[in-house]
Amino acid sequence: HLDPSIFIHRGPYEVTKAMGERLLVSSGKRLRGKWSIVRPSFLFGPWAYQPQWTLVLRAARLGLALSAGSRNLVFTGDVARVLADAGAGLHDGRWVYVNAPYDADLSDVGLEICRQERRRCRKINIGWAVSLLGALPSSSLFIARRMLRTNYRFASKYLGDFRFTGLEEAVSSFLRWAAEGPSP
Repeated sequence: HLDPSIFIHRGPYEVTKAMGERLLVSSGKRLRGKWSIVRPSFLFGPWAYQPQWTLVLRAARLGLALSAGSRNLVFTGDVARVLADAGAGLHDGRWVYVNAPYDADLSDVGLEICRQERRRCRKINIGWAVSLLGALPSSSLFIARRMLRTNYRFASKYLGDFRFTGLEEAVSSFLRWAAEGPSP
């Protein structure tokens, strides 16, 4: 992740994130180990990147469950709890990858939305569109495209006892939030 011989950071987000992490790690002694890096995977749920989840919600309400192929989802509420733990010092001196232990992608979220709203849905693959639109390093989909191409599954060795929110409960929370009118 920080070693350029292992992972080449190409986009501005990746480059600046790696620079910030290198700076933090190099300051570790001065900080007396009081640092942690939390790396969530593809966020879904309340307060996640709103446009993409608005699209998933609208598509599900039209009977379409969008599939992009990535299996790296994590509920925003789980990330918030991991961040609170990190703030309390439970992850000092660690990189913590936060990814739900269940195998789910966008279509699973869409299908669960359909199930909870009692709609019939059809799964459609949009991985090709993500790949096409994410081809430019400046694209907001660039990292998603790389995740799809490598099919790498992130996991943290530090969250073995962490109780992740199940997909049904996470989607239910997302739907309540969406019904209340998301705000930035």
